[in-house]
Amino acid sequence: MKQIIWLVISLFFTQAFAQNSSMGLIEPGENHVNLNAYNEYFLPQKTVIKFLDMQTKLEFDSIRIEKYKSLTANYIERINLSDSTNALLKIENQIWHSKLNNNDLLLEETKKTNIQLMDDKQRIRRSRIYYFFAGVVSTTIVYIALK
Repeated sequence: MKQIIWLVISLFFTQAFAQNSSMGLIEPGENHVNLNAYNEYFLPQKTVIKFLDMQTKLEFDSIRIEKYKSLTANYIERINLSDSTNALLKIENQIWHSKLNNNDLLLEETKKTNIQLMDDKQRIRRSRIYYFFAGVVSTTIVYIALK
């Protein structure tokens, strides 16, 4: 890939030097003589077009890479947000679970209290009946004894 980039850069520099000279393009069938002190390189037009196509492909690929990087950053952010919402939901569920457990304990205590009160109520009713019958029996005994 580096070789291709250097080749493209060297092509652009040779193109710039060729434009500075009075020669311009070498047309098919013409001869060219190097009048400069440096080496000149040439490529067929198909090869230059191929390299330009590769350069545009490289640019598109770099744009795609940047897009993929932004997408992965967005996905990581979404993952972090969903993890934090899951953690918050878990904490909320634990709070509601503890409240429900407390309510269940209070309900059991009130049921126990209600059962004890019902038992006391029944015991008091039974004791009233016993006292009533004891009073009736003692009154009849006293009434019979006094007569």
